[in-house]
Amino acid sequence: MVIQNPVSLDKSDYSTRKLWIQTLYSQTKPVPAMIRVIDFGGFKETQDLHLPMRRAVFSCILTLLRRCPHFLVVPDCLQCLKHGLVDNHDIQMICFDILSYLSHSKPNVLIQSLGEFSDALGPYVIQIIKQLKETDNRAALISLNAFLRVLRDFNSMPKIDDCVKYSTFFKRVLATAAIKPKWDEMMAEEKQQ
Repeated sequence: MVIQNPVSLDKSDYSTRKLWIQTLYSQTKPVPAMIRVIDFGGFKETQDLHLPMRRAVFSCILTLLRRCPHFLVVPDCLQCLKHGLVDNHDIQMICFDILSYLSHSKPNVLIQSLGEFSDALGPYVIQIIKQLKETDNRAALISLNAFLRVLRDFNSMPKIDDCVKYSTFFKRVLATAAIKPKWDEMMAEEKQQ
């Protein structure tokens, strides 16, 4: 099934839209059969042939949120983002855009799922701390800054203090030696503006 733009998706019946969205969500996980390791003798390179598809799917989810937000159910969308947060750097950046957009457009709905979703952010934090320990990891710094902007957006949502699980997660993140200075730096820059 090919749907060329959101208008045609909007005119389709509910079951067609639901099938299309489920198909979209099913493509957010890496497919092991499409990952191959090439041995060049002295080193190995991993090629992920499914990466362009996942990148397109997450971009499509972001576009649907912006253009047709009523098509996507936030908890289902967050389930897909769990996979994207521990994926390739480009996909992580799209996931952060989605989370930031949700925090501004649907904060009340996001808060209802944020407690459970904060558990999914844990593996990302572990991954980013490991990457930050590597010397000159520019991609990790960019990813960390995007992550901190999302946390800032979450913290600006109304009634965020009611979400105890997220508040606990946020305090644990700020207690991390690798992340706390970056958070303080970002907050200081925002106060200056």
